[in-house]
Parts: sequence; C-alpha cells; structure tokens
Amino acid sequence: LIDLPGVYSLSSSSPEEDVVFQELTKPGIDLILNVVDSSIPRRSLYLTTQLAELHIPMVLAFNMADDARKKGLKFDIAKLEKYFGSPIVQTVGSKTGGVRNLLDKLAETLQNLDNHGIPMLSYGADIDDAIKCVADKIDELHIEKYKHVPSRFFAIKLLEHDRAVQRLNEFAPVYAEVEEQIRHLRTKHA
Repeated sequence: LIDLPGVYSLSSSSPEEDVVFQELTKPGIDLILNVVDSSIPRRSLYLTTQLAELHIPMVLAFNMADDARKKGLKFDIAKLEKYFGSPIVQTVGSKTGGVRNLLDKLAETLQNLDNHGIPMLSYGADIDDAIKCVADKIDELHIEKYKHVPSRFFAIKLLEHDRAVQRLNEFAPVYAEVEEQIRHLRTKHA
C-alpha cells in the first residue's frame, strides 16, 4: 500500500505531482483508491480524469458526502461511474462507520481486478482525433518500458506539453506529430 502525496493533477508542475506521476507510471499497480473531496469536486475531478486514462483499476471515494449534501451538491453516481470506469462510494471519513461501504467496495474490487470498467472519456471529436494520431505514433515505437501504460495517456500528456513526459527521451520521435496536432487544434479552435 503506497500513500501518495495529495495532488490535483499529474501535470508535474510541483515536486509532489512529479513523485505521483513517477509512481503511477511504474508497472505492478493493482488498484488506485482516489479520495475526492466531494464538497469541492472540481478540484479533484481533473486528477480523476487523468487517473482514469491510466486504465488502472480504481475506486473513487467521494468523501465529505455530508458536507456536499449541505451545500446542495448532488451527483449522478451511475453516470460518473460509467464515465470514469470506476465504482464510486460516498463516504464520511470523520464519522464512525463512515467508510464501511468503501472497505466493502475495495474488497469486492480487489477480487475482480481483471473485470474493471473501461473509462468513457471524450474531449470532443477534434481533440480525440489529435490524441489518437499521437497515440498511434507512440504505438509504432513499441516502448517496452511503458507497455503497461496506455499510449493514449502519454499522447494526452504530450499534447499538454507536460514536462514529466517531455523529459522521457523515448517519446522524442513523436514530438513532430505532437506539434503538428497542436498547430491544427490552435488553427481550428484558436
């Protein structure tokens, strides 16, 4: 069990984010437990999207569910589970018994790791096309070191000009395609 620093993205703009990125791109991770402060979900859902792109089995704990309810926040849990490809459990970690359902869901998920959901992530047709073009180029490289990570994940990170991925020399052959796709997207969408 590895407890990683609390971060809001895998964008390597801080030492903590870089540590999390390095850990999550290593092989052998069985399951991610992603704790989301459901009283301020916007802060955590970008990271959740990035984690879903890794296609590692994940359980989402929408913690502080009581505070979210007090704020009038309501979640379409079934729709979010489908979108992220992961089960979601609403929790109240500060109360006795507030995480029992989470423990049960973790045990259930660990018994069925091979049958975890597939995220249904889309960023719009043009961006999805750009991601696919870069991912196809990455696939052609057959990078053994990162074969356990979907090429789509790295394609997105390269299109974001993420420093952690740009430092990986293995992806240098796709930089021209990345810049071509960025130019195309900028021309089309300003």
